Amino acid sequence: MAYIEDLLSFGKMQVTLIGAKVLIFNPLEQISLQFRTDTKVWGLPGELME
Repeated sequence: MAYIEDLLSFGKMQVTLIGAKVLIFNPLEQISLQFRTDTKVWGLPGELME
C-alpha cells in the first residue's frame, strides 16, 4: 500500500484499485479472520492489486 499512499500524497487524483475478499467458514460455521499488524485490526482475508 505504500505505493498507493505515495500516489495520493501528490494531491487529489483518482486511483482505481482492484481487490478481493473471501469468507472462509469452518465446519462450525465460524468465519476465519486475519490480524493486520500495520493497523492492529481484524479483517477478512483478501488482497489488493496495485
